[in-house]
Amino acid sequence: MSKVKRVLAAAMLSAAVIGLAPAVSSAADEQRIVDVAGNALLMEDGSLWIDNLMGPVRHKLDLTEIAGMDGYGYGLTKNGELVTWASIGKPEIDPDLTGIKQLNARGFALKSDGTVWSGAGKIDGMTGVVRISEDNGLAALTEDGRLLGVGAKNLKATVPNPQNVSMIASAGDRAAVLDNDGEITLYEGFNFGADTFELIPTKLAAPAAAHVAYAANDILIVTLKDGTVWTNGAYQERYKLTKQIEGIGQAEMTVPYGDEEQFSFYAKRTDGTWVRYENGEIGELKSPYVASIEVNVSQSAVLVGDAVKIDIAEKYSNGALKKIPLSEANVAIDKPYLLKIQPDGTLKALGVGEAKVTVTSGSASKTVSVSIGGKSALQFSVVKDGIVYLPVQSTFKALGGTSAYAATSKTFSIRVGDTPVTLTLGSTTAAVNGKKISLKAAPRTENGMAVFPAHLLADAFGAKTAWDSKLKQATVSFGQASLTVVSAETAGIVKKAAQGSLSRFIGRTYWVNYFQQWDRFMKVTVADIVPDDTGYFSIVFKSASGKSYTSYAMPASNVEDLFADSYYFLNYDPYKKYNWSQAVWTQIKSGQISAGMTKEQVLLSWGTPVTKSTVTGSGTTVETWGYPSFNFVSFVNGKVTLIVN
Repeated sequence: MSKVKRVLAAAMLSAAVIGLAPAVSSAADEQRIVDVAGNALLMEDGSLWIDNLMGPVRHKLDLTEIAGMDGYGYGLTKNGELVTWASIGKPEIDPDLTGIKQLNARGFALKSDGTVWSGAGKIDGMTGVVRISEDNGLAALTEDGRLLGVGAKNLKATVPNPQNVSMIASAGDRAAVLDNDGEITLYEGFNFGADTFELIPTKLAAPAAAHVAYAANDILIVTLKDGTVWTNGAYQERYKLTKQIEGIGQAEMTVPYGDEEQFSFYAKRTDGTWVRYENGEIGELKSPYVASIEVNVSQSAVLVGDAVKIDIAEKYSNGALKKIPLSEANVAIDKPYLLKIQPDGTLKALGVGEAKVTVTSGSASKTVSVSIGGKSALQFSVVKDGIVYLPVQSTFKALGGTSAYAATSKTFSIRVGDTPVTLTLGSTTAAVNGKKISLKAAPRTENGMAVFPAHLLADAFGAKTAWDSKLKQATVSFGQASLTVVSAETAGIVKKAAQGSLSRFIGRTYWVNYFQQWDRFMKVTVADIVPDDTGYFSIVFKSASGKSYTSYAMPASNVEDLFADSYYFLNYDPYKKYNWSQAVWTQIKSGQISAGMTKEQVLLSWGTPVTKSTVTGSGTTVETWGYPSFNFVSFVNGKVTLIVN
C-alpha cells in the first residue's frame, strides 16, 4: 500500500471507526475490542469492523483472532477457517486453507500439521513448525528448536527450549523471541558466526517482558510485565531498552501500524481497554456501539394474509449504518398470533388486530406497529332485542385465535394468544382468563350458526364494536384495524345502493339486435344488474325459455347507452312489427340483402348506412346508401335495385 493510502486508512480508522471522543453510552452498549489489525477491529462477539474508503462497516462473523495491515487482513474462525478481506468488499472464507493454528500480519498461516502457507501456497522448507511470528515478517520456530526465515537460507539459528517460547516478532531479517520467563532473545540475519553460519543470539537487556513487536524502521516495542511500554535504541543500543513511551500504563500488548515515516501503535491494557499512540499523541481507542436502530415496514396497514417486508438497520456511534437481516436481529412481536416471521425474511399477517414489532440491540430499541384488517367480510351478524351477535368460530379465527366445540356440554373453548375464553350456548356466564364475566345475552344458534354477544370482544380484548343500521352490518375494530361482519341483508342493501338508477332496467324486455353474437331478435328480459368490486356491472338476461345470458362487465354509463341504442337491442318485437316472410327474416338474420327488399329490411340486415344520397326526377326517386368497405345499395322508389359489395 502506498504511503498516502496508509495514512488515509489510519486516519479513517481513528476518526470514523474509533473516535477519540466517544458518544455517550452505557457500559452495556460497548463491546470489548479483542484485537486490532490495520484498519480492522475484532470485537468480543467475533464480529469485525473494517474501515475503508466506503466508510466503517461491521461484519457479523465468528472470529477468534485477526492479523493484517491497512487495507487487507486475515481472520481465524472458531472452526479453523481462514477469512480474508481487502480494502473494499466483504470478508470471504478461503476454502483452500483449513485447519489453521496461527495467523501472521503478512498473510502467512501456520496449520495444525506444522506447515506454513501463504496465498501462493505452501512455503517450501517449513515443516514441523510450532509457532510463527505475528507481525510484519516471517520467522518460524520448529518443534526441535530451529528458527527459520531469518536472514539468508544458508544461515542457521537454534532456540533452546522451544516449548518455553511464548511469541515471536520479526521484521526483515530480524526476529525477537520472547519466552515464558519474560526474556527476549534477538536473532539478526547479519549477526552470525563466520565459521558456523549460526545466528548469534543476543539477550535484550530488559526487565521481564509480556509482549514484543516490531514497528516502523525495525523499532522494537516491548511491553513489560509491569505494564509500561518501551523501545530499544539504534545500532549499538539496539540490545537494550532506551526509551519509555510516556502516558501508557497497565499495557499487556501492542499492535504497530503505519509506514516507515510514522511510529504508531495500539496498546491493549490489562483491563481490556485500548489506546492509540501516533507520533507522540495518545488517545483512547473506543469500541463502536449501537446508538440507535432504524426499523421500517413496507406497509403499516395490511390485510390478513399479506406479507410485510421489514428493513432493519443499526446506526453506530461512529456514524456507520448497517442493514441487519431479520434472521439476525433481536425481534419481539407482542402478539405473535397476529404476525409471524417467515423463512423468507418477511412478516405474515395472520389475524385482525394491531401488533407491535420491537427490535433491540444493546440498550437501543425501536418499535413499529402494524394494523391488520380483515381481507373479506364474515357472515353472518345478527341483531336481536338491540344486541349485536357475531358468529363464534369464524370471528375468533379471524382474530388469530382457535376454537373447539364440545357438543355434550355445548361449550366453546377459545384461545386468542395467551387469553383463554369459554362460552356456553344458553348461558349468560362466560370465562376470560379463568375469570367469570356476565354477558348481556346468552350465546345462541341462528340459522344453524352459533353466535355470541359482540360486547364480549370489548370486555376481553379491548375491541370496539359498532352496528351500521344502514348497511345492517357489524364492525369490530382494534385501533386502525377492523373486521366487518355482514348480516343476511347486507349484500342486498349494498347491491341496491351500487345499482342506483340502473335498477330501473330490471324487468324490462328487449329483443337482441347485435350483441355478443347472441341469436338475433331473441326475446330477453333483464333479470339482474350485478355490480363487482371495481365499480363495473354485468347484466343478467333471461330468455323466453328461461335460459340465462350474462353480458361482459361495463361501466354504468355503458349500461345506459346499451339500452338506448337500437343497434344493440330493440325495444319492440320485430316479428310483430313487420309481417315479412320467413325467407326475408332468414336473409336479415344472416346479414344479407337482395333486390326488391325495402329500406326497413336493409336497415335490419346491414344496419344504418354511413352515407346517403338521393336523386329525384320524372316521378322516380333513386336513393343510394354507402357502407364501410365500399359497399353500396341503391333503391328506386324504396325498393332495392342495385347492390355493390
